[in-house]
Amino acid sequence: MDGMTQQIAFQTFSILLCAQESLSPGAVLSAASPEDLKLDIEALVDISSDFILVDSKLDVLRFAHSSVQEFLQAKPEFRTPLNHERMARLCLKICADGSSDSALLEPKTN
Repeated sequence: MDGMTQQIAFQTFSILLCAQESLSPGAVLSAASPEDLKLDIEALVDISSDFILVDSKLDVLRFAHSSVQEFLQAKPEFRTPLNHERMARLCLKICADGSSDSALLEPKTN
């Protein structure tokens, strides 16, 4: 996994680990992928080594299994303080960039 794909995978995992509500695939894709890189949701799932999946019934992106979430939470790079710092930086970047993508602002309601 090269540096860019690893960064995208880490962003995706961090978003899902920190999410307080279910998020649509589009919202996660918009937040996790760089603007200059055109990714689709299938590519994001592939980059994430199938640790995530699209629940098409609920239209949400989620971990493939609860054990994936537990596995990631046990890793030092995904422990709460570091993960929250990563998400704070992402939020600041989105605010600084003036993103007008409304998918980033609206949680997925079930």
